[in-house]
Amino acid sequence: MSAGHARQPAVENIVLDAAMPPDLECRLLTLDAPRCQLRVHARTVLLEMLSSRLNLPASQLQIVTSESGKPCCPQALAAGLSFSLSYAPPYACLALGQGSHIGIDIERVVPSEPTWNLLELVFTETELQQWLRLPAGEMRRRAFTAAWTLKEAVLKARGTGLAEPPQSVGVTFTEDGQAIPAAAPSLGVWQRLHWIPGHVGSIVHFG
Repeated sequence: MSAGHARQPAVENIVLDAAMPPDLECRLLTLDAPRCQLRVHARTVLLEMLSSRLNLPASQLQIVTSESGKPCCPQALAAGLSFSLSYAPPYACLALGQGSHIGIDIERVVPSEPTWNLLELVFTETELQQWLRLPAGEMRRRAFTAAWTLKEAVLKARGTGLAEPPQSVGVTFTEDGQAIPAAAPSLGVWQRLHWIPGHVGSIVHFG
């Protein structure tokens, strides 16, 4: 297939809750392609979003990655903007908005319950005991994945990524297996992504 006929991802807006900042833009890309190819398309879409926001040609913009892995745009006009990307082929999610603390994460629901070592790495003792009280099987698998996306989205927003332990982000589980922030006031605003087939995700914004 020639470059001129290369497949392009389907791109759609992610509808955000009313509590989210009105300037926050989120996109969902769908393309059955390797992660590396999906990453290229997501960065192209992000540059287009930055171009529209800054009223500058996309050719004058670039995306660089900090030592902690957080992406940013070195253009002076982009100093007040933050963005975050996440990949779980065939999907990619990206978020762009004002402020310096935005994180997004999407993951495929794990196919089996995590190992004990992974559970102890991700959860505090309190979180682990709550999770173990959930019915084994699909509810636990989805709850674990949702909790992971919430923790990772917060760590992305902090700019630390997984250099900071997942246990530093508190979650709690409802009786029906929903993972929610344990300390919402310090989190800012948060939204669950639950409508992507076979996947779950989280968006957080600290301001």
